[in-house]
Amino acid sequence: MNVCMKLRIVGCLFVCLFSGYYVNAQNITYSVVHQENSRDANFEILGKVGQNYIVFKNIGWKNIIQVFDRNMKEFSN
Repeated sequence: MNVCMKLRIVGCLFVCLFSGYYVNAQNITYSVVHQENSRDANFEILGKVGQNYIVFKNIGWKNIIQVFDRNMKEFSN
């Protein structure tokens, strides 16, 4: 085995070992499910204000606006 081949093998090992170090994955967070949420519930994300998300929820005859933080935890008053 010549020197060039050894350098290629070492280079491939180096790339394989350290390429996964810089990989970033998307973080998915779900909010808590309430009992009143049913099949006839409609959700609309109105937007983001600062670090909070504003969501409009229509369940049957009720209309609700909810505020979630960036971890999808509902604010309560």
